[in-house]
Amino acid sequence: MEWTTGSTVPEEFTAVARGVYRDDPHWIPELPMAVERAFSPSNRYFEKNSAWMSCEAGKARLAGFYNPSLVINGRHVAFFGYWETIDDAAANRRLFSEFESWAGSKGAGAVYGPINFSTFGPYRIRLNRFEDGCFPGEPYNPPYYERLMGELGYSIAYRYYTLIGNLDTVYPPLDRFMVPVLLEKAEQGGIRFVPLTREYWDSHIEEIFGYVDIVFSSNFAYTPISYEEFRASMGAYFSRIFCPRASVLALDPDDRIAGFFVNFPDYSEVCRQGADSAVPVHELNYEKHFPLIKNPLILGKTGGVHPKWRKFGLFTVMSCLGIKWSLPYYRRVAAATAREDNYSLRVGRMVFSKPEDIEHQYGLFAKCL
Repeated sequence: MEWTTGSTVPEEFTAVARGVYRDDPHWIPELPMAVERAFSPSNRYFEKNSAWMSCEAGKARLAGFYNPSLVINGRHVAFFGYWETIDDAAANRRLFSEFESWAGSKGAGAVYGPINFSTFGPYRIRLNRFEDGCFPGEPYNPPYYERLMGELGYSIAYRYYTLIGNLDTVYPPLDRFMVPVLLEKAEQGGIRFVPLTREYWDSHIEEIFGYVDIVFSSNFAYTPISYEEFRASMGAYFSRIFCPRASVLALDPDDRIAGFFVNFPDYSEVCRQGADSAVPVHELNYEKHFPLIKNPLILGKTGGVHPKWRKFGLFTVMSCLGIKWSLPYYRRVAAATAREDNYSLRVGRMVFSKPEDIEHQYGLFAKCL
């Protein structure tokens, strides 16, 4: 049904996810109140865009999203998201048929997913190494999701990867062959690198927001967000959970932001379903919960460089400095969710090359209507 923001998300909608992952200790529980808030009038998405929602109680659930201003490859598109399901092809055929009819009625010529509202939210499907579990925000699902996508007529539009290795083997080749030359070039250009602290992030949040369109607008299906939306998702909570020891800020000669690379601890040990006294994701706090992690892994997850400084190799330098600064505190490192055509992925595969290094794979699926 077309979603009306005055409606209440049905309990059976959130119950589907709890049922799918009931016996999975790796699952990081979804917060029903977060789903309710996402579909409430407080979400400015609904000022110009529309959504759809349906559920087969105990079997499958699905939401749809349509932004009339979003065009990909010359076609208006819709997204599907919040997809969770048991291994039931018939239930999914019913849900996806209804969703695709709705998307077509809006004018969409193709659909992509899973994407929850926009690519600022969770998206993609996990394709391999399900036994590893997931870090907060990483795509995670049962292995049969990829097969169901194929049965529903969807194919992979883009692949994404996370590379994971040991810090003591990943860092040395970077330090020998990449950091010195690029660091010298950046410093000759007047760039200096300092730790990115919570205090800096919070006090410069408006300036950081000003860089969002500049840095990320070339990303797939990018849609601008308001300052209020940015502050809600990447404000105080965001700065409370990133690692101030391993996050990197690049400042230009005028002390303006030339680039930043935000690194996070993998909190899954303390917030997954199988943890003793699991901590809800929205309550995570670096100072409080990082000391509880027994096998600390640093996630290189969010970063960008102002176009003016991209020829100076700042992204690579910040990545390497983040790894260097992590050495006293972490054992492992992950370069998270890079798209298959991303240059940084090619670089990453040169350094995450040991037999013990692993690769998580994800897919973003699409279908023409």
